[in-house]
Amino acid sequence: MTIDDDDLRVQVTAELTQKDADAGNLAIELPPLTVMLLAGMIQLAQRVPCLNPPSKQVAGDILAMVRDYFRDCPAVLAVLAAGDDPDQDQPPRRRTSVTETRH
Repeated sequence: MTIDDDDLRVQVTAELTQKDADAGNLAIELPPLTVMLLAGMIQLAQRVPCLNPPSKQVAGDILAMVRDYFRDCPAVLAVLAAGDDPDQDQPPRRRTSVTETRH
């Protein structure tokens, strides 16, 4: 099966509809650091040129919830604002592992 298979699309749609009827929404609780990291991943995902409008809407909605959650954290909000600006992107830094620091 491929992702373009019409039968697969029909089956996925049916499964999502059934899951919604049976279980409703997925509720998750995340610690603040995880929320911030997730927001960063979503900000990067928004830069993917082929992201479709519904996905962009979901990403924007989640980021709005994150900003509301951190409304009393001005430094975190500043980092999130920088994350909206592609000019602020930096290459990943190589992390030193625990085994590399042992002698």
